[in-house]
Amino acid sequence: MNVNRNLGEGCLEKQRTLDRLKQENQSLRERVRRRERKAEQGPSGSSTPSAKIPVKANTAEEQRSKPGGAKPVQARPPEVLPKSLYGNQRVTQVVLLHFRPGIPMGRLCDQLGVGLGAVFEIRRRMAALFPVRQADETGRRTDGRSGYAWLLASATVSLFLFRATRSAQVPKEVLGTQALGGVLVVDRYIAYNRAPCALQSCYAHSMRDVEDLAQEFPGEAEVTAFTSRLSD
Repeated sequence: MNVNRNLGEGCLEKQRTLDRLKQENQSLRERVRRRERKAEQGPSGSSTPSAKIPVKANTAEEQRSKPGGAKPVQARPPEVLPKSLYGNQRVTQVVLLHFRPGIPMGRLCDQLGVGLGAVFEIRRRMAALFPVRQADETGRRTDGRSGYAWLLASATVSLFLFRATRSAQVPKEVLGTQALGGVLVVDRYIAYNRAPCALQSCYAHSMRDVEDLAQEFPGEAEVTAFTSRLSD
């Protein structure tokens, strides 16, 4: 009798395990179907506006069946610098190679086969497209008293202020409260957060975040690929 009882309990436990696995399998199938429907119909299902419905790329067979063949048609992008002697690719090379790895102007001209005057003209016109200002502050002592030296600079003007405080009142004193165009490059100090213009973190501080991210997730392939691409 004990043997039969043990066998019965063993069979019951196996059946319970099978039932649980079936339920988990069914739950996973439903989750997959929901994700597939969301990918096809958008986040709101059939109620998703037509403008937000994901567009499915044509297959190779669909491309071949189109009149005119499978060759895609792509509009030509507008020129970054209209009426320039150089196109978007060469303009990008000049700006990227000079400002990112810091290649000197003379060597850059030799590498790209571009005249020095043309490189200066590209830089000048690109700077006009993106009016950028910089701001920074640092501690100082005058006659034994502590204070701060502030610098707010544009391409043509550098304004120095010497104040006893490091508060947001100093940027406000210069920039005011009315909306301004252009971008202010800062080190993310909170005193600039209410500046009446767009803010951009400086490259050095942004790269510190990238390096911290790589150290925090050393085993994540996606993080490694992202940080490596930015650090190269």
